[in-house]
Amino acid sequence: MRQRTGRRLLTLAAIALVGAASGCGAPTAATEADALTPEPISADQPEYTVTRGVDGRIEITIGLRYVNRTGATTYLPVCGGVHPPALQKLVRGEWVAAYSPFVDLCLQAPVKVRPGKSYRYSYRVLAWPQGGWSRPYFEIDEIAGTYRAVWTIYETWTPGGPEPGLGRLAPLEGRVSNEFRIVE
Repeated sequence: MRQRTGRRLLTLAAIALVGAASGCGAPTAATEADALTPEPISADQPEYTVTRGVDGRIEITIGLRYVNRTGATTYLPVCGGVHPPALQKLVRGEWVAAYSPFVDLCLQAPVKVRPGKSYRYSYRVLAWPQGGWSRPYFEIDEIAGTYRAVWTIYETWTPGGPEPGLGRLAPLEGRVSNEFRIVE
């Protein structure tokens, strides 16, 4: 019994650590600096550098700040932490899917971001190059380039309600970040 309790405490501590590392936290008041960025989501750096693990996986840590300028509460889905955004790359003047995160299939209460509040989020992209034998992987050949994050943000939260899915997804322009570069 004592060993089982010890494992349970270690598991709970690990879950808390993952939540803290993935940006879980309470939304805060938006700042004056937030008002200067026209996009609802802003990257904390103009450029991120890729590191490659010994196994060839691509690693990038990206920090984002979402400011709710909609006038109504918005919702970020949660499963052991807020679902991370996808990445799109600018290729020949078009935004193309570059990376889609792998998220667990569970559903917890969403993070609510009230009007005028902001939410900081930092996440680690850990993916295989295109053609990798496992998911998640980059869906493009060349990693270096101009990117934006696209987040799943809902205007309504009604899982099991009259709307299909979890609710009404916010319009794309309310779910994309400013542009940033990824370099190798």
